[in-house]
Amino acid sequence: MLAATSVSGQVRPTQADGVVRLLTDLEVALGSNSIDEFARLAASTLPPAEGAAFVSSSFREGQGFAAVRERDRRPEGPGFKVLVEMLLGRGGAGHIATWQLLVRPKADDPDRFEVAGATPVASVDGLVKLELDTTRQFVARDLVFSSQGLTLHLSSGTVFLTQVEGGSTALIFRGRGSMRFSPEDPAEQVQVRAFSGRPTLETPVESLLIRISPQDFNDRFGTSKLVPVAVNPGDGARARSLFDELSTKSYTLSLGDLTSER
Repeated sequence: MLAATSVSGQVRPTQADGVVRLLTDLEVALGSNSIDEFARLAASTLPPAEGAAFVSSSFREGQGFAAVRERDRRPEGPGFKVLVEMLLGRGGAGHIATWQLLVRPKADDPDRFEVAGATPVASVDGLVKLELDTTRQFVARDLVFSSQGLTLHLSSGTVFLTQVEGGSTALIFRGRGSMRFSPEDPAEQVQVRAFSGRPTLETPVESLLIRISPQDFNDRFGTSKLVPVAVNPGDGARARSLFDELSTKSYTLSLGDLTSER
């Protein structure tokens, strides 16, 4: 098979060439969290500092998922410089890392490639997969959430939370409440007036999703305002349906071909 070449001179991989097989093996090593497997993919010429940096960044306790995708490939001596993007996950947490790998044919098997260099390019940490916890249900009693120009008063209703390693990070509410939006910025006041006829928008709410950092959750939502109650399966099902609808409208990160999860 022939590899196509773009106008920039980049060499595109064929379906099953040596680099593709190497990256597949690397994905397996990362997904199984096996440093020994990675060592078998590394060349003896891989600088120890570069190998150690890759291992410390890419192999973490509890890791059980990996996706490795080739983004760019350029000839370098007998091998290639390959830009790879990796999504690494453990439980509901993950991070994305971009590395430039120097890969070269193995001396005893030219059809197979090995990692001869590893340079970090970029990373995004702190990714979480939001999952609504329907095993615990709460009742909100006069719960107030305030932010700049915004006040939410949740008089009464059912609440379900989403949990991440650091604590709770989102709240689904169904019940009786109200919202007041009174921006301080004059330009925003003009926009609100054009929408509602007044510089302040006030409206009742029956359902909403609030996302907040785990660090701020306990400060914002004291446990005295969220009272645990027995789980009602019907409430849980309705909360999950609402969560599926609203969570896609909040801040999300598209991971493209790394995973279909959000």
